[in-house]
Amino acid sequence: MSKVDLSVEIAGVRFKNPVAAASGVITRSVQSVEGCIKAGASAIVTKSISFVSGVSGGKWLLPRPAIWLLDKYGDPGSSQNISIGNFKLHTDVTCAHFDRLEKAGAAGHTIYSLFPATVIDIETGMPILPFPSPYYGRGISAHENYQTARLAALTNCPIITSGGTMTPRDVISRLMCGASVIEVMTAAMRYGSKIFSEMVDGLEDFMIRKGYASLQDIRGISVPHVNNPEEYARFVTERQVPREAMTMTIDRVKCVGYAQCSVCPYGAMDMQDGFPKWNARICEFCGLCQTICPTDAITIRRRK
Repeated sequence: MSKVDLSVEIAGVRFKNPVAAASGVITRSVQSVEGCIKAGASAIVTKSISFVSGVSGGKWLLPRPAIWLLDKYGDPGSSQNISIGNFKLHTDVTCAHFDRLEKAGAAGHTIYSLFPATVIDIETGMPILPFPSPYYGRGISAHENYQTARLAALTNCPIITSGGTMTPRDVISRLMCGASVIEVMTAAMRYGSKIFSEMVDGLEDFMIRKGYASLQDIRGISVPHVNNPEEYARFVTERQVPREAMTMTIDRVKCVGYAQCSVCPYGAMDMQDGFPKWNARICEFCGLCQTICPTDAITIRRRK
């Protein structure tokens, strides 16, 4: 029995968790769909319905699926593919369904920001695809967070979103930006259907660690702070204080001498006898060393 409530309800339909399989490569076959369900996906979005036949006027319209994971081309966690719809319904029947949905009123919003992209194989100088095509993976995760938060600020309807969801952290981020259900595609292509259970387990572990009882406790908590001009103005003002008003402390207990902080672009951090030596005279307090330190030994703050 789960210690937290991961369920989501949209238009009277209850999902056991907020992680679903998106329309695409992993929802084209019965075998793959079954794998997603067994691995914990709460919902399946089948591949798109097509209104056209495979050949029209002698032109090849529906090629077989073509899938590239871009790891070997230097872009791990991303993909490009040609994955045209494989379910064909009679046009009249389908249009009748759409008309009925419009008259009934939408129960929620689906959002997915997709960029046409050209990915180059630098070994040959050739593009993976000879025409710009949809780009999936890590590269659009942050953008999708932003767009989800923008939509969440405008509506109370449930939001279903996809794009760049590769880890449990991505699921949590998207929930905090106002999503109700997060669809997954590229991660399942890269890691297999097991990614669904890993995402759900990671979400549950996070909620238990933070003391959240249900998804309502975290959904949308980031929205008021995204694209907030007042908060941004305060942040910029904070960064404009004189260097003399800032200071840094390095915790000798936490520091284990990894030396990542020595990459300082201003040359303000060197390692001596396994411990960072900070040069306050040239430090710009940019925050790089603080964020890169794996043990959180560095703290930058205003002087009291």
